[in-house]
Amino acid sequence: MEEKCEGSKSVTVSSGFTKIVSIAEKSLRYCLIAILLFWSCMLMFVFILNWEGWFFGIRIAGLYAGIYLFTEGLTALLLAVSVIRFPKKRVISGTLSLIFFSFILLDSGVTRQTLHPGSTSIPELFVIFSLIPILYLISCIGKEYSGKKYP
Repeated sequence: MEEKCEGSKSVTVSSGFTKIVSIAEKSLRYCLIAILLFWSCMLMFVFILNWEGWFFGIRIAGLYAGIYLFTEGLTALLLAVSVIRFPKKRVISGTLSLIFFSFILLDSGVTRQTLHPGSTSIPELFVIFSLIPILYLISCIGKEYSGKKYP
């Protein structure tokens, strides 16, 4: 599909869409890497200082908390590395990041309801952390299918 513009230039609509999706994918990719690294560093900091945490409203401390914090931090770090190292597998790494941050959102929501019964608010930071992988995944799928020709 082509659209005529001033100066008799022929502009394809799909190339404009591809450019927008490419820019969105690249910027969201950097945001996703940043929040994954931030989350990993934050959990490693807690792992070093204080082995204590919450798992779906249950307070854990000691060795179990250390294992949980280390595993969650390592998972975030491995996801960041997969986003960086495997750009051709961006849909897979985006899906895994979405699953990871959805787990974090669900865990924090259940913990908040357990600690403060009747609270109707949800953790805004974790909603943003879950929204970035969703947008990244949408942009990756858009980039994946924008270059394909359909009959």
